[in-house]
Amino acid sequence: MSRSDIHRITGISLTVLADSKENRAAKKALKKNLLALQAIGYKEMLAAPVPAMLQIHAPAAQLQLQELYARGWATPFIALQAGTAHSTINRVLHGNGLTETVRARIDAAYHALRAGTPPEETALDRQRRQRSLSLATKNGWLTTQYWDVYDAA
Repeated sequence: MSRSDIHRITGISLTVLADSKENRAAKKALKKNLLALQAIGYKEMLAAPVPAMLQIHAPAAQLQLQELYARGWATPFIALQAGTAHSTINRVLHGNGLTETVRARIDAAYHALRAGTPPEETALDRQRRQRSLSLATKNGWLTTQYWDVYDAA
């Protein structure tokens, strides 16, 4: 294990690791940390709650947003229903910046919006709907009714 690996894992500065006396202490601290990690079983790790601000990989949230776009829902309506910013919806749509809190909000918004139809009262609403449908068509995003037909075949 190199000094940079030890620095990355333990957070001990590279200057401390460069000093030979401090290096022994750093290796001892690293050994203690690794032994402590080995004492934790995988079941305990899986049972631990996910911190709300930890970025996670959950492709279902991205697929849910893609389906809402394929149904004609635009970012402002999804963001309003989810209680998040427009930029958050766009980041998740592009596969970035997903936290457990945002995932739960998108899931709730998805279940609230998927059965309904997007508003078309104003020209802006109709334009947003058309943009969402165009973006979904351009990217090949489908609704779940198409997934169900494909899975049954």
